[in-house]
Amino acid sequence: MKKILLHIGAHKTATSTLQQTVLKKFPDKFLHYDDYRPSAFDNGFRFLTDEQDPKFLAQLFKRSFSREGQSTLRMSREHLMGRAFSAKGFYPELWRVRKLVEVLNEEGMKVRLLMTTRRRFDFMISLYLQKLSEPNGHRNFQNFENVAVTASYDWRQLAKVLEGLDVTYLPYEAIKLERAIFVAQVNSFFEMEAVTAADLDRVYNPRVNAEGYEVLAKLAEIKNEAARKMLVRYTKTLFRKGKKPHIISEYIRGIYEKHFQDGDQQFARTYFPEGLKHIYHQDKELTPVE
Repeated sequence: MKKILLHIGAHKTATSTLQQTVLKKFPDKFLHYDDYRPSAFDNGFRFLTDEQDPKFLAQLFKRSFSREGQSTLRMSREHLMGRAFSAKGFYPELWRVRKLVEVLNEEGMKVRLLMTTRRRFDFMISLYLQKLSEPNGHRNFQNFENVAVTASYDWRQLAKVLEGLDVTYLPYEAIKLERAIFVAQVNSFFEMEAVTAADLDRVYNPRVNAEGYEVLAKLAEIKNEAARKMLVRYTKTLFRKGKKPHIISEYIRGIYEKHFQDGDQQFARTYFPEGLKHIYHQDKELTPVE
């Protein structure tokens, strides 16, 4: 294994769509979920502390994922980034990814990273809706935003953590606005024709309606995790058309979007590839997605 191509997320940026697509089309070219968790590497990575020497991760990585005759490992796992929001900040565990890449590079393996990002307001709303049905989720957006909106909530802060590494940053919104460029960049990263424009047709789906929003909150009371996840999927399928849920007022939404705008645009100009640097300057309306 001489080269490692890691798509690390972020969450709610079409990661599941990309994973399902490439695993279905090229099961022999991409690491499957079942091969990742549980694995010795996953256990060591998730519980890595600042005090530990991270060199053991390289050995666990090779032992867990190396395949005979395989020169390039392709993997898509947003779990590598850890939790998006916590009391410690925005993706506070991303430092583990940096440590992993550094020790793998030291072992003579070339590691490249792909991170897909999103406008911060839309990202925050999408994460809130995802967590709404979880037992430890926030029951209203105001409580959620108190945790999410901190000084560290900035994609530029994550770029600083990964500074000096070989990272490609792509905007989720490009799937709608500049799909040909997005597809070309993904395929260039994976060094193969991994996805087509048609593969991304199902990414943009309407959010659940107002009734479905209320149902998701109730599902958090179900303790059986398997049953809860199944009911969440049904809810998101059945409750689509109709009145949109009221999560936040248009006035407050405008304040947030204006607050995040300059930082998002600066991140785009600095880190996105040519052809996508303008993406957060466009005002085309996007169909909301969960």
